Amino acid sequence: MTRPSDEDLRARLERAAVPGADDARTRARDEVMTAFAARRPRPRRRRRAGAAILVGATALALAAATAPGAAVADWVVLLVGAGPPAPTRSVIGALPAPGRLLVSSPAGTWIVERNGGRRELGSYRGASWSPRGRFVVAWRGRELSALAPDGRVAWRLMALGPVREARWSPDGFRVAYRRDSALAVVAGDGSAPRLLDDRVASVAIAWRPGARRTLAWVDADDRVVVADVDRVAGARRFAAAVPGARELAWAPGGRQLLVLGGAGSALRLLDTQTERVRAIGLARGEHAVAAAWAPAAHAPRLAVIVTRARSSRLLVSAIGRRLDDRPVFATSGRLTSVDWSPDASRLLVRWADADQWLFLPATGRGSIAAVSPVARRFRGAPTIRGWCCVARSPRAATAPPRRGAGAR
Repeated sequence: MTRPSDEDLRARLERAAVPGADDARTRARDEVMTAFAARRPRPRRRRRAGAAILVGATALALAAATAPGAAVADWVVLLVGAGPPAPTRSVIGALPAPGRLLVSSPAGTWIVERNGGRRELGSYRGASWSPRGRFVVAWRGRELSALAPDGRVAWRLMALGPVREARWSPDGFRVAYRRDSALAVVAGDGSAPRLLDDRVASVAIAWRPGARRTLAWVDADDRVVVADVDRVAGARRFAAAVPGARELAWAPGGRQLLVLGGAGSALRLLDTQTERVRAIGLARGEHAVAAAWAPAAHAPRLAVIVTRARSSRLLVSAIGRRLDDRPVFATSGRLTSVDWSPDASRLLVRWADADQWLFLPATGRGSIAAVSPVARRFRGAPTIRGWCCVARSPRAATAPPRRGAGAR
C-alpha cells in the first residue's frame, strides 16, 4: 500500500470533523449572548459611526483559537450609545416608559401593565387598542370582540370569514377589519357591520390621523385606496401600484402615507395630495423590515429596522430623500419589529436570535433594558400590537361602549 504524502495527510486532517464542534459552537454563542446583556456600552465618540463595543471579547478570543470556535465569529455584537446598563430580566419588570403593552402570540393575547404585571385576555390571535386604551378589539377565527382591559367582553361579532386584522378609528366610532380577502367595518358598539371592499390585498390597513372616517388600504390590484368609510363610492384609488406592500402607516399630519415592502423591501412615501410616490433611499444592500412613526404629538420621526446579510440596524430619522445613517442600535442578529413608547422616549425592538425585548433610548443615549426569554413568557414568539396610553379613570377603562357611542 502506498504511503500517503504529508500534503495528503494535511488535507485529510483539515477536512475531518472536530469532535464536539457543535457543542462548542453552542457554548460559545451562549457566552456571547450572556455577555451582551451585562456589558456597559461606551459613549459615542464619532458622529458618523459612534463607538463600537466588542461584546464577550474574552469568550470570542478563546473560541477563535479552536476550529469549533471559528464558527461563532459572526456573533460579535455592536452597540451604539451610552449610559448605565440594565440587567437582563427573566421576568418582565416595570416598563421603562409610561403606558401598557398589548402583546399577541400563537397562544393568546395579553396586556402588560406599567409595573410589568401581565393579564391574559384569552386565546385571541391578534388585537389592537381603541384610541385612548379604554378597550381592545381582538380576533380569533371568525370572532371579532371588543374587550375591556380586565378581559370582560363588551360585544362580540361573528364575521362571514376568518378575521385577519382589525383597527379602531381615531374617534372610536368605527372598527375596520379584514376577513379573508374582503374589508368590512362595524360601529364601535358592535352594530351595523357592512362591506367596504370585497377584494383587498393582505396588507395592514391604516386610519388617517385627525380624520374620523378616512381609511387607507391596498386593493387586489395593488393600488392604494383612501376612502371615507361612510362614502366608499367616492374612494380614491391611486394610479401607482405598490406590489409586495406589507404595511401602511400615516405620517403625522395625515398627508403622506408610508408604504413598507415591495421590491427590495423598500420604503416609499405616497403624497395623498399630489399622488406622487417617492422612494426613501437605503444604504446599498440593506432592506427595511419594520418601521414606525413617533407618536403624533412629537416631532415627525421615523424608526426603521434595516437588515444586510446577517446584521440589523435601528435608525431614527426625520424624513428626507435618505434616512439618517447613524444607528441607534446595531447587532449581528435579527431585529424583527419596532414600537414607540407613548411619550416617544423609548423604542421597543424584538431581537429574535436572543429571544429578547430591548427597550432602547430613542436618542441613542441612555440605558438599555433587556427582557428575556420572551417567547417562553408568552408561550410562543410575541408580537407587539401596541404600546398605549393609560386610561383616564378605572370606570372609563372598563365600562362597555353604549349603543351608538364610540369607544375611546
